[in-house]
Amino acid sequence: MTSRDRITEMFRFHRRPSFSNNFSLNKQILTSIIRPKTLATLRRLDTTRKSYLFRFLHESRLIFMLNPPFINLDGANLSSIIISSLEEGTDMRRVFLSNVNLNNASFTFVSFGNSVFKYTRLRGPAFHSVSFEYVNFVGAQLQEANLIVTNVYKADFTSVNMMGAKISQKQINSIGSISLVIFPDDSQGRNPNLFTDSNCEKFINETNSQQNISINRYREWLIQIGWQHDGFIYYCTGWFDKANDL
Repeated sequence: MTSRDRITEMFRFHRRPSFSNNFSLNKQILTSIIRPKTLATLRRLDTTRKSYLFRFLHESRLIFMLNPPFINLDGANLSSIIISSLEEGTDMRRVFLSNVNLNNASFTFVSFGNSVFKYTRLRGPAFHSVSFEYVNFVGAQLQEANLIVTNVYKADFTSVNMMGAKISQKQINSIGSISLVIFPDDSQGRNPNLFTDSNCEKFINETNSQQNISINRYREWLIQIGWQHDGFIYYCTGWFDKANDL
């Protein structure tokens, strides 16, 4: 039996509808059993086996962006995993990897579109032809990450630490939100106001209104106040270019 087969067998019980005594587990109870077992297993595995287990969790649709995901990997150690597919690429869109240790991970030809990496540690990763379109990176640590060969179109980089990272100005311009980003040159990001040449920016600064918010928080705010995107409040507090595309 291969290492991957052993890992699959280890977690195969999650597909069983009931125990031998016919006591059926509901999803919440089942999840509460699988999560600690998964985290404990990851702490014991080497890089190769961790990579196999991560692929298994993804292929079994256990870490997709449900509400909540079937298995929440919050706090999981996935450091140094290697996910690579040189032929057709790996589709990992809409995965939920919040507050995960992915330091020194390696991803080649992977699409993470519309995924969540909030507060995740991604120090020193190796990215090769990776797509992060519309990804939520709020609060993530991307120190020393080489993003030159990645697609970060409309990603939310609010409060991301990018010290020592490599990224082009063209890529920065394509990001959805750069609020409070710590850039490689130690400068801080700020989303542009739609009316930089009007009194609106002066009004915002003088009233100490919120200038830097994440894309998700901004969407929630718009729904809460019930204003359309072309309303006065939007123009004075949006700080996003082409908000319809966010």
